[in-house]
Amino acid sequence: MPPSPRHHFEKNRGKVDPLEDRDAIRIAEPNHMFADIQAVNVNHILDSGEFLPVELSGLGQVANIFTLGSFSREKDGLMRTIDWNSDDKFTQTMSHIEQDTIRQIFESDELSQLIEKDEWTRQDRASWESGVSQIISNKLDIIPGFNKYRIDYYENSGIKETTHFNDLSKDLTYKMSTMEFDCDVMSVVEGAIIQRVENSLLPEKSDVLQEQNYKYASNYFITPGNSWAGETVVPHTIITSSATGNIIEATFSNRYRSARNELSSYVESSDPENGFEDTIEGKPFIYRNGGGEWSMFTTDLSLTHEDFTQEVQKHIESVNNPASVDTPNIPEPHQLDNSEQISDIEKGIPTGTPPSNNPTLNL
Repeated sequence: MPPSPRHHFEKNRGKVDPLEDRDAIRIAEPNHMFADIQAVNVNHILDSGEFLPVELSGLGQVANIFTLGSFSREKDGLMRTIDWNSDDKFTQTMSHIEQDTIRQIFESDELSQLIEKDEWTRQDRASWESGVSQIISNKLDIIPGFNKYRIDYYENSGIKETTHFNDLSKDLTYKMSTMEFDCDVMSVVEGAIIQRVENSLLPEKSDVLQEQNYKYASNYFITPGNSWAGETVVPHTIITSSATGNIIEATFSNRYRSARNELSSYVESSDPENGFEDTIEGKPFIYRNGGGEWSMFTTDLSLTHEDFTQEVQKHIESVNNPASVDTPNIPEPHQLDNSEQISDIEKGIPTGTPPSNNPTLNL
């Protein structure tokens, strides 16, 4: 699986801006460890063959350590690696899914029409991300070796840690489930495919002249954090789009979505103003599943279960009662003198026609 067409990608770790062009973005530094938890750019993983969610910058070393909330696990002091040039079952399967996804994109009326458009709105972009990620998710869901979540955390589980992704070749060849395939491994696998597809089909961002044109190959990030679904806070890893700030849940298989009433592995925030920097910097990413249940993801590892619950409740109240949100103290028309009053014509309201009131959204 040779590297996909590569867009201009500056190696600028440590620079302040822009976030979406960094190899890795620091998320948190736990007090009890010399560790920087970081979101990792998928294009960096494609280029380097390395996935390093945590850097021990204080010791000048690197290690594969997950420290999310109260959950801590230290591995063998090795980062996770991928040999993209190896001709094995892992790289062959990844290439097959990539090519089959591209074929299916052009067979899709919606996605092929998007490809033909010169400019994309943000909604076009979200439709693209949703459609492509769902194609890939459906394909992964039917391939033995890629279709079952499994973790090596428990003793005597028989599951081996996946420090070298090519080791998944054994499971893919013999249709087994012996290697670790949890949220972070699944996110790298799906994230690598969607990134390669996008690099192949969309123009470089530097070639897009219109500032508000979302049709370009963006960078996706493997993003660790904590997830809340009403009962507990758990460590979790997702894929984040730097173009929209929306997330892709690689663990949302068809079976899982059916159990959770999830409509798709692509998740849009219920806050239309939420963007990439918001998600990366810890603003709660709150959404509703198909069954109407609220869920939340955040990179802010300091939040407790109570904090999560309060954030979701506050968000629900703001959606159900927009008027309850703090607004500037705007004087009523009768409080203005004649020189300050604005006529209906200046407001754009036809004379004699009262303005309509937006109905309150009840969820």
